[in-house]
Amino acid sequence: MSSIRIEAEDYKNGIDSTSGNTGGKYRFDDVDIQSSNDIDGGYALGWIDSGEWLTYDLTVPISGEYRLVSRVASDVEGNHGFKVTLGEQQANLNLGNTGGWWNWENVESSQTFFLDAGSYEMRLDMLGSYFNINYLELVPVSSSNNNLIYGGTGNNSFYGGNAIDTITYDGANSGIVADLNVGKVTHHFTTTSTESFKIMPLGDSNTEGWGSWDLGAYRDDLWQLFDNSNYNVDFVGPHATGPYGFDRDNAGFSGWKISEIASGVNGWLDDAQPDTVLLMIGTNDILGYDDVEKAPSRLNDLIDQITYQSPDTQLLVASIPPISKTEEQQQQVIRFNSYIPGIVDSKAQQGKNVAFVDVFSGLTFDDLEDAVHPTVEGYGKVANIWYDAIIDTNSPEDNLSNIENIIGSKYDDVIIGNAGVNTIEGGFGNDTLTGGGGRDKFVLAPGEGIDTITDYDPVEDTLLLSGGLDFQDITAIQGMGNNINDTWIIHEDETLALLTGVEADSLYF
Repeated sequence: MSSIRIEAEDYKNGIDSTSGNTGGKYRFDDVDIQSSNDIDGGYALGWIDSGEWLTYDLTVPISGEYRLVSRVASDVEGNHGFKVTLGEQQANLNLGNTGGWWNWENVESSQTFFLDAGSYEMRLDMLGSYFNINYLELVPVSSSNNNLIYGGTGNNSFYGGNAIDTITYDGANSGIVADLNVGKVTHHFTTTSTESFKIMPLGDSNTEGWGSWDLGAYRDDLWQLFDNSNYNVDFVGPHATGPYGFDRDNAGFSGWKISEIASGVNGWLDDAQPDTVLLMIGTNDILGYDDVEKAPSRLNDLIDQITYQSPDTQLLVASIPPISKTEEQQQQVIRFNSYIPGIVDSKAQQGKNVAFVDVFSGLTFDDLEDAVHPTVEGYGKVANIWYDAIIDTNSPEDNLSNIENIIGSKYDDVIIGNAGVNTIEGGFGNDTLTGGGGRDKFVLAPGEGIDTITDYDPVEDTLLLSGGLDFQDITAIQGMGNNINDTWIIHEDETLALLTGVEADSLYF
């Protein structure tokens, strides 16, 4: 059984304590709705007050026991919560300060619902104020032995029962990092061969490139990082600059200030329709002494302009690199950058798809070639910062509870067990597996790549074979060179696994 998702904004009826839709999104009655700014996109309820309520129609396809999970966020200390009534049964969900209005977390009810297949009305009664709701999920609770749960492609919650449960990520569309200790599974950012992920580098000479030492600025380095990882990305923008050998399109203009970017960006966005924009601007406002104290206000307006023009585009806003020309300009950069996180956070609270990226802290004066522009190595650091930000903000995540065993995806995975007894199978790809304690079982099969098992204990742990393998056909060979303390597990001419820190003669098949 799969979970049943109810989007918070898709209510049937409701009572809101204030007149009008404060968020101004999606619907035109009094319930306050805004863009969720969550990884799944869409909308969320906001400006919630105690005493408000909503009802929803839903269908339960399969009779069973369900636990309620909700995607929520708050930037206010205290106990916030709401009551859910469904099929004459009730459950409460409570949350505290999650660290931000858009720092989303999954919270679950301690109570479960026993539901027959059929149609229901669900009611939410707000017991507290000052929190946001993105969606709710009814997650089936397993009660059978050896239950198999299908993990899907991300942004879900999965619950096992009191028996032994296995989750498989064979259907994932990218590799995963799974940690049963914390109950988190992160799906790697992925692209498809048929549809590229469009990125617009937007800014000044530190985007376009300037000076003989690095005419591509960070862009050629960033392109190489994506290319090395086999991502299908497309840099977009009104012109192509820099050395040949990479996608040269960009919206960086040497010498331009915030106001000049604002004068042209609407047309560039309309033409390119980027999935994400990398904005780093403000250096020339400081170098040109252009009413520097109002530069943060101009950046604030530019962010509003971009997010209004392209509300579905992800906007990543970076602090600018250091300037070492004068002490005054050094301090102006620090002051300008100090405003950016707050500006970005205020936009996120408004439901805009925007996030802050800290470039400044990743550089020092030693990374500057001419007191303004980074060195080749410095631009490499900037590229890595942008790369990590893009990957992190486009990596969906699952929450797991009471699940003992896991099967990986068709791609390269990292899987970590917990202190209990886990059965771990990497699936296809070259996977890294860690039992994490307990008497763990690691499953090996032919044609599924090479698994690196990091904590195999010959006394406690067990190797299991599938896919027609037999232990009489398996050989353990002591490694050599860098792997002299490790053991290779071989079937005929195929390497199945590497057991790190294990002596071959300690294994018994």
